[in-house]
Amino acid sequence: MTLGKPMLPVKISLWSVISTISVVGCFAQTPPATGGQPNIKQQLPNASQIPPEVAKSSKKFNEAIAAQQAGKYDVAIAAYQEVIRSTPNVYPAWFNMGLIQESQGKFTEASASYRKAAQLEPKNATPLVQLAIVLVRMKKYPEAEKLYLDAIRIKEKRLGIFHPIFV
Repeated sequence: MTLGKPMLPVKISLWSVISTISVVGCFAQTPPATGGQPNIKQQLPNASQIPPEVAKSSKKFNEAIAAQQAGKYDVAIAAYQEVIRSTPNVYPAWFNMGLIQESQGKFTEASASYRKAAQLEPKNATPLVQLAIVLVRMKKYPEAEKLYLDAIRIKEKRLGIFHPIFV
């Protein structure tokens, strides 16, 4: 990944914002060849079930994604920070903020954002890899190497019986 334009942001459903302790189903996705986000139908809970602070966070999160996709990175960072203030355990907000910070060369801030994202989703290798990339740029090679190995272990566990050693 080169400095400049960050990766496309991670999108989440409103339901995953509501379950802030475990953001189920939210992980970095490789955008399709068309360059856009995958078109995923999302089932939203009944509006009466949504607490006002979560509904506000969801709206702000969508604004952050739109700003990030439009290249308005300062606006996106401010919106992600507002989401985090009201619902601090939203993995995609931390991860997307890290993507922007990394693209702007703010490696210390990006590493903090990726660390929080990794803490929120310990079985997701993506924030570990991004954090390792940032640490390499910061010339923290031993820590980066450990994170790369941790990411490989996570990926291997997810393969299960489809791991090459079982084939």
